[in-house]
Amino acid sequence: MIFKFKQFSIDQTNSPFKIGTDGVLAGALCTVNTSKKILDVGTGTGLIALMLAQRCNAKIDAIEINQIAFNQAKLNFKNSPWVNKINIHHCALQEYNLGMNYDLIISNPPFFQSSLKSDVESKNQARHIDSLKLAELVRISAGLLSSAGKLCLIYPVEQGEQSILLAKEQGMYCTRIVSIKPTPDKKTKRLFLEFEFSDIPAIREELIIEQTGRHQYSEAYRELTQEFYLDL
Repeated sequence: MIFKFKQFSIDQTNSPFKIGTDGVLAGALCTVNTSKKILDVGTGTGLIALMLAQRCNAKIDAIEINQIAFNQAKLNFKNSPWVNKINIHHCALQEYNLGMNYDLIISNPPFFQSSLKSDVESKNQARHIDSLKLAELVRISAGLLSSAGKLCLIYPVEQGEQSILLAKEQGMYCTRIVSIKPTPDKKTKRLFLEFEFSDIPAIREELIIEQTGRHQYSEAYRELTQEFYLDL
């Protein structure tokens, strides 16, 4: 199955990681500014890395532990307009250390801590945190960031709030919180978070995805994603 965006396509035929709203939101919401070096942790199909390649001129490293997903993302990068901007590495974050300081680290990590595991290992890695726990993600990312760097995460509310506490242990502070609601009458389902080493008050925002019904997207969501989706 090939998912076509305005400037690139994602082949997700064999990948255990499928394109979802979380990935699109992370790639569109994160503050790239003048980032020159970016790390995408757990790139999956390569979606976020490709979105950031479209948005800025940074050199991007993407890491993926799952062999099938790694092969799929590598192909997606090769077939994109930014093949020379993105390098992909087949390894776990715990094993990754090129001695570089990144301006931005971003991740749309697995988060189903308590759900029953499937019999397929690749699907387990897509859904569970066993291979990269939240505390490890925050700790290792803090060590890979430059002093002015940002860590961007998207999580369900409970894990998002936990990440704020874990980041403080590493001297990082949440400087931006986007509360994401499926519809105006639903509770917040996701938190998009940006962390920095500066202890400044967090900017708080709210984003509603669907305003009046299924696929009836809010103006804010349309504006955020219009440079990517073909039909927006």
